[in-house]
Amino acid sequence: MYIIPHKKDLIMIAACVIVSRIMTKPEKIRVISSIAAFEDLIDEFKESVGDFLFRGASDRYSMEVRTDKFSGKVMEDGINSFLYRSLRDKVPFSETFCPFHIEGEMLHAIWEEHPDLPRNREGLLTDLQHHFDNTNVIDFTNKLPMAGFFVGYGKNKEKDGEIIILDRAKIKNKIPESLAYKSDEPFIVKAVETDLSQEIVTFQGSVFVYPPAGYISKDLCHEIIQVPANIKKDILDYLHDKHGINECKVFEGRSDKFSTNKFSIETASVKFHYGIALGRKGKYEESIVQFDMAINPNNLVSLPEAHNGRGVAKFHLGKNREAMEDYNKAIELKDDFAGAYNNRGLVKYQLGQNEEAISDFNEAIASDPKHAQAYSNRGNVKLHLGEKLDRIEYYWGAKRDYWLATKYDSNYANPHFHLGCVQIMFKHLSEALESFSRVIDIQPSYTKAYYERGRVYATLEEKEKARSDFLKAKELAEKDSDEKMIKLIDERLNEENLGVIGYEDKQWTLQIRIQD
Repeated sequence: MYIIPHKKDLIMIAACVIVSRIMTKPEKIRVISSIAAFEDLIDEFKESVGDFLFRGASDRYSMEVRTDKFSGKVMEDGINSFLYRSLRDKVPFSETFCPFHIEGEMLHAIWEEHPDLPRNREGLLTDLQHHFDNTNVIDFTNKLPMAGFFVGYGKNKEKDGEIIILDRAKIKNKIPESLAYKSDEPFIVKAVETDLSQEIVTFQGSVFVYPPAGYISKDLCHEIIQVPANIKKDILDYLHDKHGINECKVFEGRSDKFSTNKFSIETASVKFHYGIALGRKGKYEESIVQFDMAINPNNLVSLPEAHNGRGVAKFHLGKNREAMEDYNKAIELKDDFAGAYNNRGLVKYQLGQNEEAISDFNEAIASDPKHAQAYSNRGNVKLHLGEKLDRIEYYWGAKRDYWLATKYDSNYANPHFHLGCVQIMFKHLSEALESFSRVIDIQPSYTKAYYERGRVYATLEEKEKARSDFLKAKELAEKDSDEKMIKLIDERLNEENLGVIGYEDKQWTLQIRIQD
């Protein structure tokens, strides 16, 4: 039997649901317009000490909307860090390069210069945030009156301010140690009472929220309290009289210990990563300008990497000798730098210094036994020497190097392709088919893989498959306007046997890959 509730009961139920929602999830934005309202706000949260975090801002920056300089996207930066604001128009951020990674480099550089500072991340971040400012942490407090002070204090006295309130239970507590951390999800960093910052941490009730991407979405806010500019001074007077909060107390013990390093640390890290980003877009001349600014005797971070990055850019511009100088310097600064050894080996190979190139690839592999690019590049040199000297041992060595490269990076197309070419030489046609098919799976636009697989199919008398691969190779070659490859494919298609492999015929082109 079903009971149909009376209309009055339905109205009562709906009203209860609405009241429940209001109680559990308050309105996101509220305006206070008087000191009495501010006092009421303090009383409202008095019983929930520790459950909420508060941040006072003299301007309403949680509502900021801007157009990103690099992507052109309209961004809502929400509540953002000082480091994020200082860098967002200077360098393009990405999943693997954001303020979290920049700051990690800054911390290591500061530890080198100041061995007396706390050796744990939380302790050093505490000192930097309170005495340096330019970090990626965002200052919060567990004391709502302290947040009120920062609403009224500062240069934006004529602007409306805000108090941002976060529900502490919704923020993670653990700080990741790895610079490979890729999540945008913020977490809490404990403000440590270090020798330098003990008084400030205690008085301000400091709690740091860390956003890896540089900002916290306003959607994560429990509530935002808007404070009109016309009551800011009244709030400061009230806090001084009733809570003993004033400028002298809040900033007592502040030090200028880090001020001399601010520019050099930021510049080295940002310019280095901007140089990498430009290089990946093929803007090598521009990337060199950025690396030049990163390579400065006064800078503390990324020196070996900056020399290596500049060397890569010069290599792409055909400046082999200059690239060699940069790789030499990178190795001098970091003698186990696998990437620099690999890249220097490529330059030596280009200059015809084959044995010296192999020696550098050996050093790269000794530093990083799973360095797929070094194995592949060493295989290229051995294959070249096998052809030049007609010595079988070099071919076997090349085959093993290509196999090791595919073992350590199964999605690296080039060594799969070269392995297929060597397998053809040893008449291992079934294995060659597998290698070329793997290349096509990884990189469907790899023209030469279709061409070589077509030749193998033709040799195995699978003419329809051979013709299909040649036509696909031709389609890709036409997109790339590769006239030489188009002519070669047409010759194969016009042959009666579709170009069965002759083992005196070595037409594959060696590829190289630069590590940046």
